[in-house]
Amino acid sequence: MCKETISTFELLKKIPNNTTARKFIEQKRWANGVECPKCQSSKITARKGNREGQFVCGRCAKDFSVRTGTVFERSHIPLNKWVK
Repeated sequence: MCKETISTFELLKKIPNNTTARKFIEQKRWANGVECPKCQSSKITARKGNREGQFVCGRCAKDFSVRTGTVFERSHIPLNKWVK
């Protein structure tokens, strides 16, 4: 299995802002679908509007995002800066 390697310039073009960075990390973290970090349930509802990228678990009612339970969780640094 060969992993694709891209240059820093290509990465900057691919992830220019916080929204694309969040979607990129969501794809990597939840390749098989969004899962609650507390109870591992896949019964999830995605928030809409201003809360895009936020989810609520239908089993334990916990609110979470792709940052929950990671080194990004309490960081004030935008995700696109972390990815770069």
